[in-house]
Amino acid sequence: MFRYYLLLGFRSLRRNPALTLLMIVTLAIGVAASISTLTILHVMSGQADVLFNGMVATLPHVKSGKLKLLAVSSDARVASLAGIPTVAEATGMRDFKTGTYQGVLAPAGTPAPIVAKLQVEIARIAALPDVKEKLVALGADPVLNTPAQFADWIKSENAKWAAVVKKANLKVQ
Repeated sequence: MFRYYLLLGFRSLRRNPALTLLMIVTLAIGVAASISTLTILHVMSGQADVLFNGMVATLPHVKSGKLKLLAVSSDARVASLAGIPTVAEATGMRDFKTGTYQGVLAPAGTPAPIVAKLQVEIARIAALPDVKEKLVALGADPVLNTPAQFADWIKSENAKWAAVVKKANLKVQ
């Protein structure tokens, strides 16, 4: 699994920063990745004020100066982004943490030896110095966990976001 921190860029969070961030997270959950490029273009052109997006798609625009990075949504600062605070630091919302994550999944029923072999090989490749360097340059934070750890993490994330959806009284449309 590779963890990509979300970026938050905005002109201002006027009246209620906590509510605004909850709305951004709520919208981010329901927006398909294919809309990412359009959203980036809208913020760069001034048609939108806010971008809450994955690091890999957004970081090149930050590096080019077209977008201003104000905070990362991880629980800790990103070492390669010196001086950029977390959302928790920037807003005072101490428990704020989210991110986009990439993982490798196999069809249900895939034999355990095949899953184990895939995990070992993916971890070996991701740990190679040149591969790790490229991933970090993209803004990724490689997390080389086991299939069981990844499954547990997916379950905990599902529960966490289900609670957010319930609290915000969102309905499937």
